[in-house]
Amino acid sequence: MQSKFLKITFLIGLALVGILALTIIPQLELPSPTGPYAVGQTVFRWADTSRPEVMTDDPDDFREVIAFIWYPAEPGTWAKSPYFPGLSTVSKELAGSG
Repeated sequence: MQSKFLKITFLIGLALVGILALTIIPQLELPSPTGPYAVGQTVFRWADTSRPEVMTDDPDDFREVIAFIWYPAEPGTWAKSPYFPGLSTVSKELAGSG
């Protein structure tokens, strides 16, 4: 009986620690890019119109794959770009979803 009580208490404590950790770290952050080399970035978006997106109610929403590609660039021909465009929006939504 006492062993079962200890297990339940441990699991509740572990759940509380997990919830606390999620509330303390509400936003993902990546370090700023550094280094002497220029890096270019491009984004590809591919939609599969034969497969509807099941996670939305919109019938015109289809499965989509987004690819961020970083590549070597000529110095002086690039503008600084974040590692993950829209990271703040994504991290807020993740934090809000729990």
